[in-house]
Amino acid sequence: MAQGYRQGCYVQDQDPRYQAVIKGTSDGLEILLKAFADETKKEAILGGKALNRCFRIVSHWLHTQVLCPKTGAELNLHQSLRNVPKRGRTIILSEESWRRIALLAKVSKGMVDMNRVELIALRINRMTHEEVTYLYLCRCDDDWGIKGLRIMLAGDGTDKEKVKEMLSKYRK
Repeated sequence: MAQGYRQGCYVQDQDPRYQAVIKGTSDGLEILLKAFADETKKEAILGGKALNRCFRIVSHWLHTQVLCPKTGAELNLHQSLRNVPKRGRTIILSEESWRRIALLAKVSKGMVDMNRVELIALRINRMTHEEVTYLYLCRCDDDWGIKGLRIMLAGDGTDKEKVKEMLSKYRK
């Protein structure tokens, strides 16, 4: 499949090394991200309250990226998310979409304040591919880097009113 515009959406090349397995759980949906690049296997999980709160943004990242790995045909995202089998549904993503979701998964892991998680997702959405790649590869390798990213993207969590103000600004 080539890059270009299709049905009003820009479609990027998918890379079979970057996959997402979407599973139904008791909390809703869960996305298990798998990357098989550079002889290493990387994984990240996004689910529960964080995915439910940021579903609109994450589905936007997935919207033009969904391909069936067996046939290579495009899948309707909304149909593929309705009846998710217990074993999951594997889709192939572009590297950019995979990294955006993986960055959100790593930074939001363990966070309790869902307003901050949504603000992080909105700010990741505004970043360029290069920024997302740099932050994922260079800043998500230890706890200090992840804590620094949380503060950079959504403050330190002490000023909840400021976070709500920023959310309303970004939602417009």
